[in-house]
Amino acid sequence: MVQTAFTLILATVATLVAASPVTLDKRCGTTILPSTQIQLKQSAPNTPFPNTAKTDKSISISQGPNGSNKVNELIAFTGAVGAFGCSLGITFPAGAVITQSGGPPTLNVHTVPTPLPANPTFNNIHPATLFGTVTVLAGQSTVINSRTCPTAAEGGLGFVFGYADWQTQQSSVGWTEYVNAANGAGLTGVFLKFNC
Repeated sequence: MVQTAFTLILATVATLVAASPVTLDKRCGTTILPSTQIQLKQSAPNTPFPNTAKTDKSISISQGPNGSNKVNELIAFTGAVGAFGCSLGITFPAGAVITQSGGPPTLNVHTVPTPLPANPTFNNIHPATLFGTVTVLAGQSTVINSRTCPTAAEGGLGFVFGYADWQTQQSSVGWTEYVNAANGAGLTGVFLKFNC
């Protein structure tokens, strides 16, 4: 009798577990491209430039001799609020088109406080902590660094990419961000991956 009651309870629990819907957060394991890509020009420190994430998706970083006349790139992401395990990465499949001149394209990546100002400029974006350093190379795929994902108050994550401090040659590097929206293939450039 006790065994029959136990079997009945076990069968009832198994039925309830099987009938309960299993929901997976659709944000888990998501990879996104930047929502903001804005040049920050030292030669026009108070001028806001267009957000190329909304147009041709181009990234262009440069500097003049002795590290003068910098053109840094503000790269920011939305969409990871409430997730965790945010990793900033960069990938260039073999054959990716990277335009480069001058010294090695070794870039420092600094965090930027968010939310961002309405019209980001060289003077009103203040890079904070050095987040990582990366050299832009075709055929590479690497995680630059990881951090906690943004809170609702922050609204997103922001970074400034610019030539490494030790790099003083006149140099430039550029690429176009890309991913096939239908199937996620061909990921090229800077991306953010987050889990739950």
